[in-house]
Formats: sequence, structure tokens, C-alpha cells
Amino acid sequence: MKTLIVNLILCLLTQVGCSQVILKIDNGFNTHSVKGEAIQLWEGKAYSYSGLLGVEYGHLCRNIITFSSQLGYIREGGKESFISPESDRHVEDWSYVHLNTTIRLQSREKTSLYIGVGPYVNIRAGEETFKRAYLYEGYDVDKVNYGVKTEIGFNHPLGERLQVGLNCTLLLPVSPMIHTDYVHDHLRSTGLYTSVGYRLK
Repeated sequence: MKTLIVNLILCLLTQVGCSQVILKIDNGFNTHSVKGEAIQLWEGKAYSYSGLLGVEYGHLCRNIITFSSQLGYIREGGKESFISPESDRHVEDWSYVHLNTTIRLQSREKTSLYIGVGPYVNIRAGEETFKRAYLYEGYDVDKVNYGVKTEIGFNHPLGERLQVGLNCTLLLPVSPMIHTDYVHDHLRSTGLYTSVGYRLK
């Protein structure tokens, strides 16, 4: 394992410039919930659309290492678990500007499989409170939450410039999404995206 890490670092340090730059658009949906430390208020799953604009660049170390950066819109939150009757349960979610950067290891076949990991940050845009604020007195929705993004997927070229792909992501939170003076609740989110890319370089 240490040898692999050393080799990866050496590869990064000995590369100059990027051999390829691809502009990408990802569209898909997220499945999300909020995991509480004690009382499980929003563990029910909710679903929402996400759209991301990104750049894939690098192709280092014999084309097995690439980087991907994305900026876009996501909506995250959860569905009430037990406060309301089943027929009256609703989703508490919020809009976010989402940013992430991952480092990917990919295969060298024409249809390239990859796995990636890197940091993400969500910056809340819009709503500051709950739809049913009277039920959640004392809870605050953090303006920013962040963590680690993991991903797996593939890309397939169409001609010399275009590529299409499929991407599955899992967001692992570090900071809480919702908190009180005593409780910190964290986001749980998975996403499935289709992507279209255009090679600029």
C-alpha cells in the first residue's frame, strides 16, 4: 500500500500540464436523508433532481489518473420519520450550491471504468428554516456543510470529441447539516447521474 501511494505521488510530481480537458454536464437524481445522533426526525428518504457542470482534466501516469471538478445545484434533506402520521409526513429539504473535486483512478480501455474520492462542500441557497418551523424549534440549518465524495462510474467516447458516461456517488458527511445546542444531524446522500462531455484539449 505504501508503495502504491509513493508511486502515485511521484506520478503527480513528474507530470507537467494536462494532456486532456473535457467539459461535462451531469444530470440525475439524489436519494437523501438526515441521520440524527439521538432522535431520528428525518430518516425517511427523499428524492430530488441534481444538475452539475464540470471539468475533467489530467490523464496522468499512463492515463490512469484524472481529476474531476464540478459546480452545480442539488437539493438535500430528509422525510419526516415519526412526528406526523404516515399520511401527513413531508419532506424537509433545502437548495444548495454544490462544489467538489475528486481524484480518479481509471482503466485504460476504450470504455474506461473509474473510482474516485475527494472533498465536497454544500452552500445553502435560499430557504433558511423548516417548512413546519413550529415542529422544530431550536433546530438550525447550517449555511455550509462539507465532507468526502466517493464515486464509481464509466466513460465511453463517441467519436473524437464527445463522450457519454454514468456516475454513482456517495456523500460522506464531516460537518453537520442540522444542529441544536445538543444534537448534530448529518446528511446521507447517494446520486446517480448520466453525463455528456466534450473534449476541449
